Amino acid sequence: MKALIVQDSIHILNTGLTAIVMAKRRITLGIRGLGILAVVLIIISSYALFFYFQNQTLQQLNSQLFEEQKERQRGSTQRIAGFMGSDLTLVLSFLDGIANSKYLQEGQFYGQEIKQLATEKYAQMSETVDRLFILDAQDVAVIGAGSSGSGSSTIAPVGNDLSFRPWVRETRDTLKPVFSEGFEHLGEYRVIITCPVIDRETQQYLGLVGVSIPTVRFFEHYGNVYDINSQFLVAYDKEGTILALGADPNLVGLDYFGETVQNFINHNPTLNNHIVELLQGNTGDAVFDAGRGERLSTSQLIYIAGSPTYFLQVVTPTETIYSEINPILSRENERLALFLAAPTGASAILIIFLLLWNSSLGKEVKKRTRDLQESNRLLGVTNEQLRERDRMQNEFINIAAHEMRTPIQPILGLSEIMRERISNIAKQLQREEEEEVVYEQLQDSSRVPTGSNSIFRSSLSLSVEKITPMVEIINRNAKRLEKLTNNLLDVTRIENNNPLELSKELFAIDSVIRDCIIDASQHIGKKNLKFSYVPADDNQHVIIKADRTRIAQVLMNLLDNSINSSQEGIISVTTTIDPDANSITVSVKDAGSGINLDIIPRLFSKFATASEKGTGLGLYISKKIIEAHGGKIWAENNKDVEGATFAFTLPLLS
Repeated sequence: MKALIVQDSIHILNTGLTAIVMAKRRITLGIRGLGILAVVLIIISSYALFFYFQNQTLQQLNSQLFEEQKERQRGSTQRIAGFMGSDLTLVLSFLDGIANSKYLQEGQFYGQEIKQLATEKYAQMSETVDRLFILDAQDVAVIGAGSSGSGSSTIAPVGNDLSFRPWVRETRDTLKPVFSEGFEHLGEYRVIITCPVIDRETQQYLGLVGVSIPTVRFFEHYGNVYDINSQFLVAYDKEGTILALGADPNLVGLDYFGETVQNFINHNPTLNNHIVELLQGNTGDAVFDAGRGERLSTSQLIYIAGSPTYFLQVVTPTETIYSEINPILSRENERLALFLAAPTGASAILIIFLLLWNSSLGKEVKKRTRDLQESNRLLGVTNEQLRERDRMQNEFINIAAHEMRTPIQPILGLSEIMRERISNIAKQLQREEEEEVVYEQLQDSSRVPTGSNSIFRSSLSLSVEKITPMVEIINRNAKRLEKLTNNLLDVTRIENNNPLELSKELFAIDSVIRDCIIDASQHIGKKNLKFSYVPADDNQHVIIKADRTRIAQVLMNLLDNSINSSQEGIISVTTTIDPDANSITVSVKDAGSGINLDIIPRLFSKFATASEKGTGLGLYISKKIIEAHGGKIWAENNKDVEGATFAFTLPLLS
């Protein structure tokens, strides 16, 4: 078989080389005549390929840079949104702390203590808010704290009734913190955050604590909200109102979906879909061009106290992504163009040299081709001889195995008869001795027996004891020879691609296992071995459809292997049922020496054995028998104890 593979490979190689040589001979004259033109074309092609691959490399590099920037920007957007949400949640916690302070809970809305507390809390929030105020149950501003020069004191002037403010009414009605809609005050767009003051015992509304936050000033702490030519931030409330916008501060406070903003972005559908998804709570990224250059946008929700309240968009001009690497690429391109000139000239000289060398190369190829053809012819002859040898070898093994079976059968039969008759003679002698003892006891003690029969029986008994082991040896070796003959015949059938003959029938596998254990126990000899059998179900016989004799052959092979590799211990046979695979697994586990690690990969191959007694055919044939039944067979060394486990599966009846 190996010779056939080598022959086919060399034949294919020979055919390919011959075709190449013939084609080369046909075009040799044309190449010589058009050598100069070929050089020019190669140089032009080299430059074209250079610029093509250079462009491809640039595109790949730009794409890689863009993807890296997108991932970085998505991460930074998420972190910025987290910082914003954390800061606003902190503001809300400050308001909740004031609302639940003992002063307001006791109704002390006008005391010096609550004024001092409000001033202290405002100082802690002054970078985020520009006004803190407290309203009593009548919605009158009683306390205010803020920067004196910012004009924020006019938002909730002390002494004014603010019940008409929507955020005041909403706080009173819902008794929950309120994030107001944005509004412009003194030229700045801002929002109000309020927290109700509720009596912890009566749950009665006592007033509210609120802060004013200038949106642009708040969001500029986290990024650019003024310059459209670099990365900038955009913030929205739940209604899509713009709270901060780096592209154009004049759009702050306008509805994103209003006509003014839509005209500014040229009604760009990609950007609109991106913002719609954001306001619906879906973060992501988009690339758009609204008429001012291509931009990369990433979005994220701003969570306050665990609830999405505002929405953040980070926008980056894509040209800034490539701006740092473009000058480097330009310099490298110039340098590579200079370097390309020298290899181009060298290539032209080399091509001319190759054209001159082509002629001698063609002659050498023709010579090598003739050598290959001759080698191929000789290999074909050798391969044919190998095929004939394989055929004769298989035929010889087949004939020898059949011829060996002829004398084996009478040897086995006669040895069985001899063993049975010798056993009967031994039993007869034993009975006669017992009868003689009884007879002598009944006779008169004064009478002297002749003893001739006793001497004859003793001599015969001694001969039986000597002959019995010899007959056992003849019988045992005849069985080994019969097993070897059957194995050789099975291997011959398998090697000739003839399927194993199976005579399938319905039978209980439990009975086959028990019979095999009884037979195998006869092979133990003087070893301290015992068998155990644990069936899958004690109350039900598992019925399979298979060749009873072949399955018994596999079981006996596995049991004999366990006996040969073990000196003492228990050889355990178990069966388990897998309802999902509709199969039964039979396992034989011993406590012997285990399987040699070097032989495990080829354990079920032909002639694979580490034993001096075995032929290496038993497991090979067992594997073929199990596979012919649609099952699997495997072996492994035991993990926790010494020894090995052999197992195989067989399909159950559907």
